[in-house]
Amino acid sequence: MTPQEHTGGFVVIDDPPENGIYRLRLTGGLDATAAPSLHALAREQLAASPRLLALDLTHLARLTSAGALALADVAEWAGQADIALCLIAPPAHPVYDALIAVDLGELFEVHPDLTSALADMR
Repeated sequence: MTPQEHTGGFVVIDDPPENGIYRLRLTGGLDATAAPSLHALAREQLAASPRLLALDLTHLARLTSAGALALADVAEWAGQADIALCLIAPPAHPVYDALIAVDLGELFEVHPDLTSALADMR
């Protein structure tokens, strides 16, 4: 799909769903300015009742505390809808470190890639 630029370099690539798996690939920076765009896209994806919503942070350059709170909102909504949610962020990635630093590592299933996330669902 065509990347959709939202704010301040924050870009989301909405991959076509496959077998009930929806993936949003985020690039740029996730901060207070970009959070409303993530909220809107995540709500749209969750309304489709996927089996799994994967937020791919592999190419996200920065994550602020406001961005981390936006991710926490998405986790809450997914939980309320009983939809599996995971984050994709390799362990050596700065965004992975930011998630751990703001104590959100326990809130999400964090996987190094989509293949690992899917294997964990079995």
